[in-house]
Amino acid sequence: MSKAPTTSVLLLEDDEAVRNLVVQVLRAKGYGVETAADGLEALAKLETQRFDVVLADKNVPRLSGLDVARKVRERWPEVAVVLMTAFPEASALVNAPVDGYLAKPFRGLDTLVGALSAALERRARAREIEALQAKLSRVSGSLRE
Repeated sequence: MSKAPTTSVLLLEDDEAVRNLVVQVLRAKGYGVETAADGLEALAKLETQRFDVVLADKNVPRLSGLDVARKVRERWPEVAVVLMTAFPEASALVNAPVDGYLAKPFRGLDTLVGALSAALERRARAREIEALQAKLSRVSGSLRE
């Protein structure tokens, strides 16, 4: 009997060979993985399933990975986002709403898993900070009353 995956990943990648390789690696490491070949398919899956992290190629059809990242941050702020790109344009990525980047081609498959782990950790810390800020606002508000 195998245990249920602890981390669910939505992989947005239009290149079938890359998609298959990444799925194989992540599943071997115990991640649950669903795939989407374009941005609109990814958003449709996000509407119906819960994911811990979105691993998105920046350049995919119908809605870019960067646009998907923006929508994820707006609608599902608890979800970590890692953007993969072979062509990083620094100006476009400076204010990108992502928790990590992954340069393609990957230097090694451990780099892929490391990027996901780091992004999940950053997103968890961001949630903790938001919760503490909300608590501080409530406390300071009650002190003013």
